[in-house]
Amino acid sequence: GQSAKVFFREMKALSEDKLSQIVPKRDLFRLNMEQVVKEGIENGELRPELDPAIVTFGILGMANWCYQWFQPGGRLTEEDVSEMFVDMLLNSSQMREGLCMEPIKQISVMGAGQMGRQIAMLCALGGFETILYDLDTNQLSQAEKALESLMKQWVQKGKIEEEEGVKQAFSRLSFTNDFKTSAERPDLVIEAVVEKLSVKKELFQALEESVPAHTIFATNSSTIVNSLLAPVTSRPDKFVNMHFFFPPLVMNCVEVVMSEQTSEETVQAAME
Repeated sequence: GQSAKVFFREMKALSEDKLSQIVPKRDLFRLNMEQVVKEGIENGELRPELDPAIVTFGILGMANWCYQWFQPGGRLTEEDVSEMFVDMLLNSSQMREGLCMEPIKQISVMGAGQMGRQIAMLCALGGFETILYDLDTNQLSQAEKALESLMKQWVQKGKIEEEEGVKQAFSRLSFTNDFKTSAERPDLVIEAVVEKLSVKKELFQALEESVPAHTIFATNSSTIVNSLLAPVTSRPDKFVNMHFFFPPLVMNCVEVVMSEQTSEETVQAAME
């Protein structure tokens, strides 16, 4: 408004001493705003391809130059213009259903039993960075040895043509009993734990508090539908059943089941 006009124009008349006090504070304000944009991207709330510095300058530019054209007595109030700016910024930068789905690059498989370990190996062979998580270190050790033995047999029998491809797959596959590591940045989580509703709910509740906002949840269960698990999370639109037929490394079949709340984008991402 009128006060902004006075403020910006009067800055031109400030002494070097006064400017030396104001400029660092102005830069700090810009950097604080830039940090907010960065955190929004890291948390999956803003689009990942945005440049934090440029977005920040855009926000500041919108506000800083208003004094040149805004008419305090005109048809729009200060509140009207502010609401338009906020709507324009959020609608162009927010992660929104149907407009922007994070590409799946990293997958976390929860549970290193017979199903989980083979699902994880399948994901790694498919080119995805994969983490296989289990609380039981012995289970993880057994899973790693079993997969190494199985892949060795496949190479020897010619089921997999290139031994180098298997090596590359194992380089993409990691084993951990650290929940924080498994939940840090997956684009897709596939749950393959014991077939008990209470256990699955507890796991997804913990995941909900730890994974990025864009992460898709999938349960490998063939008997427990995702609509029974989704209520413990805030992302029913990003929840599916991905039932791998056993054994996953042999059976070329995955059943993807959606609920009424699952988005088409989630289903498409899971199937791809």
